Amino acid sequence: MDLGKNGKHEIEIRLIMDFERIKHKFPNPPSMVGKSSDEKKRICEELIQEAIDQIRRENRSATKWEVDGLSQAIAQILYGRYSYSVHEVLLSTKSSHEVARPDYWWDEVDDIDLDKLQFAFEYIKGIPAR
Repeated sequence: MDLGKNGKHEIEIRLIMDFERIKHKFPNPPSMVGKSSDEKKRICEELIQEAIDQIRRENRSATKWEVDGLSQAIAQILYGRYSYSVHEVLLSTKSSHEVARPDYWWDEVDDIDLDKLQFAFEYIKGIPAR
């Protein structure tokens, strides 16, 4: 953060991924209620894949925030918590002004890259819905 012209802190807003490009794919919570587990799992998988693809299209490494959210989204599928998975993908799209400690979360990670996320995701895709 920098001190601005008026001596107050100005926060640089850094977007993670282009949310406008993928927001139409997010289901509203009531629409998930009547769906089968297979349908819910498919929706989650599509959202996670779209998020990973979006970061790749932006030709960059994932931030800590994105890795955390997408890892959680993948893990929630394993336990059949599909609404939580959707929620975690949604959280992974938030911009830096919407979370605490953006100075920490907006660093790019080098230990968990998109290939590792994709590998974990492919494993989850292969298990049956719960």
